Amino acid sequence: MCAATAKTLVFHGKLTHILSLIWSSYMLDQGVWAEVKVGGEHLRLFSEQNALGVQASVYNINAKNWIAPSEAVEDIEQGKDRATAYATAYLLRVANAELPPLTWKQSRSA
Repeated sequence: MCAATAKTLVFHGKLTHILSLIWSSYMLDQGVWAEVKVGGEHLRLFSEQNALGVQASVYNINAKNWIAPSEAVEDIEQGKDRATAYATAYLLRVANAELPPLTWKQSRSA
């Protein structure tokens, strides 16, 4: 193995270790999520606790972007309420549709 290859492997190993440390800081402790399909819209709502605290968010599956990026909330229930409010407003504005009843499911934990 040449010196350049060895240096690359060492760098890659260090980078992998750093990325794993960063990822572990965001690992999920507990939470819930719900999925909504209405009028061509496909959303996923989250209320989760991780190393950064409890956060609520809403993801647009079709557009592959966040309607409501992670926002700090007091607890999982408040996160569910906040995510529901964002999804309700989004669906009304974009699809002129109401949010159907949600079925919240437990998120997988670390």
